[in-house]
Amino acid sequence: MSNSKVTKHFFKKEEKFKKNSQLNKDILISYKEKKNIMHDKTEDFYEVMKRGYEEMGEINLLYAEEAMDLALNDQLEYEMWLGGV
Repeated sequence: MSNSKVTKHFFKKEEKFKKNSQLNKDILISYKEKKNIMHDKTEDFYEVMKRGYEEMGEINLLYAEEAMDLALNDQLEYEMWLGGV
């Protein structure tokens, strides 16, 4: 191989390497950006779920208190009926 052919061959390989390096860099940046977006969405999802569980806890407490009040009223009414009042 002549010196000019070796030089051309070297530059072709170097150019191909630069293209591949740039492509890999672009892919890594894209992957990192997508990963950050997914991480933010995951955090948002967990925050929404946490808030939902807290709200349902309050609702469940209200239902439980209402059920206990009704049960107590039924018990008192039954005892009054038994006593003939």
